[in-house]
Amino acid sequence: MILGTGKTTPGMLNACLLDHGRSTLWPVLLSSMHPQLERICRENRATCESWSYESRANNPPTVILVTIEKTVDPQFHEYVVQLVNVDRLARIIVDEAHLAAAHLFRPIMHTLIWAASRGVQLVLQTATMPPSMEALIFKAFGVTAYSVVRASTARPNISYNVIRVADDGEMYARCESLIDHILDTQGHGSILIFCKSRNIAEDFGRRNNLPFCHAKLTKAEIDTILEQLHTGNIRVIVTTTLLGVSLNEVSVTDIIHLDYPFDALGLIQESGQSGRDPSVFGWSYVIVVEGAPEGRMGEDLLGSQLVQASINNTTLCRRLLIWGFNDGTALPCSMLQGNVHYCDVCSRMSGILPIRGARINFTTEMIQQYLPNNRQ
Repeated sequence: MILGTGKTTPGMLNACLLDHGRSTLWPVLLSSMHPQLERICRENRATCESWSYESRANNPPTVILVTIEKTVDPQFHEYVVQLVNVDRLARIIVDEAHLAAAHLFRPIMHTLIWAASRGVQLVLQTATMPPSMEALIFKAFGVTAYSVVRASTARPNISYNVIRVADDGEMYARCESLIDHILDTQGHGSILIFCKSRNIAEDFGRRNNLPFCHAKLTKAEIDTILEQLHTGNIRVIVTTTLLGVSLNEVSVTDIIHLDYPFDALGLIQESGQSGRDPSVFGWSYVIVVEGAPEGRMGEDLLGSQLVQASINNTTLCRRLLIWGFNDGTALPCSMLQGNVHYCDVCSRMSGILPIRGARINFTTEMIQQYLPNNRQ
């Protein structure tokens, strides 16, 4: 079993084309991921089908997609056994595998343990898997022997910014003016606006005549909206966390969060939908009400308290707490290489001389206090 951190889906598809008639099985953890995987398959010229009762093991496509709800079907398991018996199954890939741990409240996630018992390679892919959660993700899949391949997820081309307002009314008004500014400014592409509930997404979308996405829409409705985004017919979508995973739309340059993201993993996933092309700048904005109450206390595997600490601070680089939590190490904007886009803190502090004798090497201690094993 291999756990890879980073966006490796196109690369894995290219490897699938070398399998000489053998297939890759791709369980889909969220319905919103389905159309995106289908489109990536088409763009990489890989044959792709979704499993159904009519699927046959003697002539499978390069990629077989199956929604997690269908993986409990006895006929699906019989189909997988047939693929293995005729040596037509090369591997099983689970994209955005962190969802298996982040969505354990969904009973269906407990059925994933079958994937590790089929006698073929199991590849788990995710860009949001902090070292503190590795053991949990392996347990969710029933895996005891594995290799982990990690890569930096710093995304230096994205600028992280916090906008503070007095109340909800000002938060919505500020978001509306920010949308107008982005759409009128050269160098910006499409915008995703993330809301914390379906009602907020619908209300904000209808009030501003913008399309919205959430889990209550049908697959066909979501497919239509995403196709319009892909073709450039629309440039703004209001959404819940539904579009925070596996979107892979290079036209998106700006992400706006209305209120605090639920947790650090959510902020990383959702802000990471901007600037998919490393040569193009991306922007991530979080608009929060000043003095809003803190989130829940207790076990915090996903970093909900850490994301609030990162947003509320005014002196630390925005990357240090969040990306340190996700990667186990982090660098501020000023120490990154390549196409670097400074966060709001680093932009403001870049012209300020350091205070003599100030203690600045305390990022590790700040991150550690939010990890579950270090809680008192």
